[in-house]
Amino acid sequence: ALEEKRAAGDIRSSLEAQVTLYDPKNLLDKTLPWATLSIVSKLSINTTSWPETAYTVADLPDIAVMVTQADGQKCERCWQILETVASVSHDDGGDDALPHLLCPRCSTVVADYEKAHHDNGARHS
Repeated sequence: ALEEKRAAGDIRSSLEAQVTLYDPKNLLDKTLPWATLSIVSKLSINTTSWPETAYTVADLPDIAVMVTQADGQKCERCWQILETVASVSHDDGGDDALPHLLCPRCSTVVADYEKAHHDNGARHS
């Protein structure tokens, strides 16, 4: 389904995709990180019957897929397109803090790195 959308020009990369898996028989393990495993920005599992336009394959007759363009902005660190991406100022080591568009996860990682880097620098001064 992703490759068809890419070939049609609807998306350029899998991280531009928002995927809906239709699983009316509850066959999928909902505890798995499906978006991460599928390398897409957002993935949801819907337990209703799927629309006629959903992508299906004979090998998986009880599952269907819909792929659309992901909503939101692109995180400058992980490249996921998420609605939670926001402009965050982080110290790049220069004179000014630079704003970056980051998702909450990446913002936390960058802040933790900067704190550790700053703490190490303060100890070695």
